[in-house]
Amino acid sequence: MAVVLEALPHSSLPSAEQLIWVIDHLLEDDYSLLEAGEKLLESPQYGEQDWQMAARSLQVLLNSEGAPGASRRYQRLRLVGRLQVAYARGGWHERILPMLEREANVCWNYEQLVDALLAAGERERARQWCIQGYAKTVQEARGIAECMREKLHMLALTEGQYDLACAYRAERFFSQPSLAAFSELREAAEQADKWGAVRAAALAFLETGLPPDLGDDAQVLPRWPLPPSELAHLHGTSKPSVQRFPELDLLISIAILEQRHDDVVALYRRLPKTPSWNWDTEKRVAEAVAASHPDIALAIWRAIADGLIAKVQPSAYVEAAGYLRRMRQVYQACQRDDEWQALMVHLRKTHKAKRRLQEVLDNLSGAKLV
Repeated sequence: MAVVLEALPHSSLPSAEQLIWVIDHLLEDDYSLLEAGEKLLESPQYGEQDWQMAARSLQVLLNSEGAPGASRRYQRLRLVGRLQVAYARGGWHERILPMLEREANVCWNYEQLVDALLAAGERERARQWCIQGYAKTVQEARGIAECMREKLHMLALTEGQYDLACAYRAERFFSQPSLAAFSELREAAEQADKWGAVRAAALAFLETGLPPDLGDDAQVLPRWPLPPSELAHLHGTSKPSVQRFPELDLLISIAILEQRHDDVVALYRRLPKTPSWNWDTEKRVAEAVAASHPDIALAIWRAIADGLIAKVQPSAYVEAAGYLRRMRQVYQACQRDDEWQALMVHLRKTHKAKRRLQEVLDNLSGAKLV
């Protein structure tokens, strides 16, 4: 195909038909294999009239397709994108917005439509299409819906409506709580000068599972300081599943982020005492509180090291040495070298039959503290 594309501009095929041939094949390329075809479309040898003929061909193709189901929506979206480019390069800019608006509820090209409206200075129309696009896609295409919410957030931000911009960040946090969403919420709330009340409500939500204004007792949750977003009437504030709460892992991550080490330890002690397959939360806790609560860190690293040694694998012994090395650093920082030596003696006696482990312990004991 690369050879054909290279020869195409030099063929006897009229320029407009060359364009149409390349675009047709690009529309059939589901794996983005025809990069040379994309480059060919950039060639200055194709003028406005060529692109207008290509646009007419694409419009006929678009009109011939019926309403797409979910499986065909992506293909129609690609066709709409090609037609938008053809209109622009053919000088038919006035046709772009009407076409995108006709297609919005058909192929869900809301992002392209909103971007085009904003580029044309049509902020209010863009806002309304964001709301409509969110309502249309929130159940079936969460990614598109989140894109619409993000654009509404940016509109509010650029208009200086910091409370409203923060409300969109809050919606995202309460619907999909994560450390990244919490950090975004903090940035927006600080800009709106509402972080104290917003933070209290967010932490209460992670404990109870109740978003603001959903509590039966108004005194249970902090007063919510933000206005409803322009999407609030579409999805309400549904109550999340109580089985997920309290979100101890996320509460711990936030406490680590805020360097509230006493709270990190208190939350860690509330975790279910069940074996962890990767010790991810425990590792983060140990690293965070090694200086402020050394015994907690030592206990975590000891448990991880013991678990690795129990695998009876040379690679696991080496990995265990990494956690033992962390323990040695804490013991020495706390001037508790005798406890470190006692641990080494205990491990040697307990696992005296594990020759490869003994070698690892020899290297660990003889290494200088870095």
